Amino acid sequence: MEVSYDTRITTLENGIETRMSKYRPEGRRKYNVLRGIAKGEDVSALRNFFILRQGALNSFKFKDWMDYATTQTGTVFGDGSVQVSAFDGSLSLLFGRTYQMVKVYSDSARTITRVLTKVKPNSEEVAVHGNILTPSEYTINNETGEVTIVTTAFDPIGAGSVTAGCEFYVPVRFAESTDQAFSVAMQATDNTQSLPGFELIEDVSPLAVSQDYQFGGSQHLTGLT
Repeated sequence: MEVSYDTRITTLENGIETRMSKYRPEGRRKYNVLRGIAKGEDVSALRNFFILRQGALNSFKFKDWMDYATTQTGTVFGDGSVQVSAFDGSLSLLFGRTYQMVKVYSDSARTITRVLTKVKPNSEEVAVHGNILTPSEYTINNETGEVTIVTTAFDPIGAGSVTAGCEFYVPVRFAESTDQAFSVAMQATDNTQSLPGFELIEDVSPLAVSQDYQFGGSQHLTGLT
């Protein structure tokens, strides 16, 4: 897995730099799914999936095994040592009683909030004032990550009082280079070690901003920080 920020760096003669990131603060993820493909049958199954998605035209859900839950570690271990919790973080208020599922990455210096749009069904927990809600007390759209609080038992609902946790998928598409990869694959299905990588690219949501907008902002740095 690779996280890209497409940071453009301009360095002046005195060492001062201007750094501009074209991608959102959480970056854009890229994956190589060649690992695990050990037989010709695996290549054929992937090829059929590729055809049904019409190559790079249609996106699909992908589980990032390095980061698929809102827990601090980013994963949920089968031994029960870490579980998805309703106290993983505050939801982002959209309007009225509707909130957006998010994951928060933070350390002592910075905090970045990642919007989650593909929630694994029945993996979520939602709480108001620390009280875990039953499924009848809220609704969730697993395709957008939007949660609406239905119950009024815990009113008033103040800022930061609604929390949630979940597992999630990453919306991705095949990279354009996958066309060539399958051309090679059909000639080397008996030797998977020689196959090129099959790349997936995160499908980002469209935003109503100029393509020249610097999502990560711009910084003037001396290189000494």
